[in-house]
Amino acid sequence: MAFSKQPLQLGKPNPSLSSYERPGSYAIIFDEHGRLAIMRSKRGSIFLPGGGIEANETKEEALVREVIEEAGLEVRIQEEFINVNEWFYEPEANRNMNKVAYFFIAEVENPKPEGKIEDYQLHWVPLEEIKDQMKFNIERFVLDELTKSFV
Repeated sequence: MAFSKQPLQLGKPNPSLSSYERPGSYAIIFDEHGRLAIMRSKRGSIFLPGGGIEANETKEEALVREVIEEAGLEVRIQEEFINVNEWFYEPEANRNMNKVAYFFIAEVENPKPEGKIEDYQLHWVPLEEIKDQMKFNIERFVLDELTKSFV
């Protein structure tokens, strides 16, 4: 699949509520056996490694930092795969949040276990076994798109 500069938009905001954007970068990493890197939280949530982009960094820098923090892996970005935005309702704040998500294909260059956050565990799993179990709709959508690009 060729990367489109135009982001895909999922969901719609509630027009009567305030809104904000939360940009983030997320990694699609496969090992030498074709298994996908996923993170599992202590509560059992499953998601791709990655997270929020800080004010002073690029989306690429955020990806590298987040993957070290969550997975303990230093990665090299191969290509930007897709940009997808999704509107969420945040009940605790009673507002809309637009998750602006950049997904990158990356490869492991070096394990960095000293950088890893203890709250998450890295697992390597076959894509077909895990895509429907992802915590976020946006990640299920992206993994479906990834599957289509392999066909």
